[in-house]
Amino acid sequence: MPAKQGVGRTRHRPPNLLVLGASGHVAQAFLRRLGGRRGQFGRLVLLDRSEHVLKDRFLEHGRLRYQFVRHRMRWPDDEPYYRELLRRHEIDVVLDLTDMDSLPILAATDAAGVSYVNTALNDASRRVPEMVAAVHPTREEPRGAPHILSSGMNPGAVNIWVWHGVRRYGVSLEIVHFEYDTSMAVSGWRPLISWSRREFLTETAWEPTGLVVDGELKMFRTNALAHREDMGPVMAPVVPLPSYPRGFLVLHEENLKLGQALGVSSRYLYAIHPRTMSYMARR
Repeated sequence: MPAKQGVGRTRHRPPNLLVLGASGHVAQAFLRRLGGRRGQFGRLVLLDRSEHVLKDRFLEHGRLRYQFVRHRMRWPDDEPYYRELLRRHEIDVVLDLTDMDSLPILAATDAAGVSYVNTALNDASRRVPEMVAAVHPTREEPRGAPHILSSGMNPGAVNIWVWHGVRRYGVSLEIVHFEYDTSMAVSGWRPLISWSRREFLTETAWEPTGLVVDGELKMFRTNALAHREDMGPVMAPVVPLPSYPRGFLVLHEENLKLGQALGVSSRYLYAIHPRTMSYMARR
């Protein structure tokens, strides 16, 4: 990060961090990792509408030395409150782990001269191609601070490996991302998703899906539930399993940008516990 930010940070002070959505599952995983790296940050402020994070017995609360703010963010009404929060706590970096619309938070954070990091782009009113079209042109505009978008979700982080392979071996004819998440409760099977249920249902059931063919977006009229593919041909060369799931064909913003940037075909197959996928299909 730069030595000086809009809130007046100097090079001698470690960055102050604000975590939005601090009581969510992704935030809980992040905070468990942060304990051993706490010295890399100055002030740590956690914000959420729920106090669940305060009761998490797996967190090193004392070691994290955080300040918790309970507040339900509503945009655009809460933008003045948000800007004042950044100023009052001298925040240098905002880590957005919510499922709120990303672009208004990005704009407000940037206007305050603060860096913005998120794991995925969210927008309740736009589909994936529209989100990419809205945010992509802003890359070259002057901004108050550097930002990192879509940093933590698959295939976002995996795209770094893809670019490494492209630079070393050249551009392939097709890029296929895949994920097989067999997470399940220790007490036995139940319909379960290990991240945001709303976002999961958005990309698998509520919105139409698509893929990139030779660099061009191809949208379907139906959802990912209607476009399931045998993941055996993709997974077998690298992951030997007794059987392979029929994954959802979903469309991610990172997946779309990669296919368009390289002019190749690109798709993303996502599978969860087979029994849960069958349950979804029946419903």
